[in-house]
Amino acid sequence: MEIIANAAELSVPTLYLTFGGKRQILAALILGLKEEVDVCTSARELMDCPDRVELLQQAAMVSTRFNRVAWQLLDVLRAGARAESELATLQDQVGGARFRDQQVIVRRFAAEGVLRAGPLPDRAAAIFWTLTAHDQYRSMVVERDQSEEDFEAWLAQTLCEQLLGNKTSRRDAGSQ
Repeated sequence: MEIIANAAELSVPTLYLTFGGKRQILAALILGLKEEVDVCTSARELMDCPDRVELLQQAAMVSTRFNRVAWQLLDVLRAGARAESELATLQDQVGGARFRDQQVIVRRFAAEGVLRAGPLPDRAAAIFWTLTAHDQYRSMVVERDQSEEDFEAWLAQTLCEQLLGNKTSRRDAGSQ
């Protein structure tokens, strides 16, 4: 908290009065990053997309954009969650919200009869959630120096394969 207060040119008591604590600061930062990337608008647009491959390509793009700006903060949240229950609760809320949004997409695929044979909708949503996690971005882009463009293309193709059973790549994707 002292480091944050110094960076913000505030006293620690003022920081606590303004934000209320670590959980509130991290929540505000995450919300700010979601707004910066316009995650909510993008999620609504995804639900309106009639083309399933394009929908998953857009999901890969949104995930990549958000993880580009948020992966370090999400790592801080994870580390803090190990020691503080209020941060563990926030981590569960952040991950749970993403999972519920992805469940909606997977259930749509299941209702349309296009979900790949094999995984049940909840399992497919867990696959979607895992592939779009910031860990994937950090591992491939930050730690293995893969370009964001390559990562996004890989993510889109992998989502299509895992959820739709479709091997269509980003570049040659047509209507599904």
